[in-house]
Amino acid sequence: MKITVKAAAGSPMFRRAALSWVRLSSVTPQRVWPVLRALGGVEALLGASEEELSRGLRSSERARAVLRSAEDREADRWAAGLERLGFSIVTAFDDAYPEALLEIADPPFALFAAGALGRLKLPTVGIVGS
Repeated sequence: MKITVKAAAGSPMFRRAALSWVRLSSVTPQRVWPVLRALGGVEALLGASEEELSRGLRSSERARAVLRSAEDREADRWAAGLERLGFSIVTAFDDAYPEALLEIADPPFALFAAGALGRLKLPTVGIVGS
């Protein structure tokens, strides 16, 4: 189920879209990734018609939010504020995003980190519990 995003890596527009999605409770990974895959990538997702996205996302409100996301300057300001506090934000469309996360069905749009981002590329172990 790997999502191919390398072509999108480094694009400020795609990064902004991911940051915008993080901030919206209605636009979730579980809704966006299947549509993104079906359309063939993030560029196709952002270039789709509102009608097409409304069908895939099952909501015209979500479709409009996704279509506006690449121009969401407030998302840039929000991210800059967090980065001024010392956090790094790595979106699914950034080179630093861990490849292994792109293997799961609905990877997070972004990771929030403090410390050396290079460690994201090291072998990892995950423990999940309740």
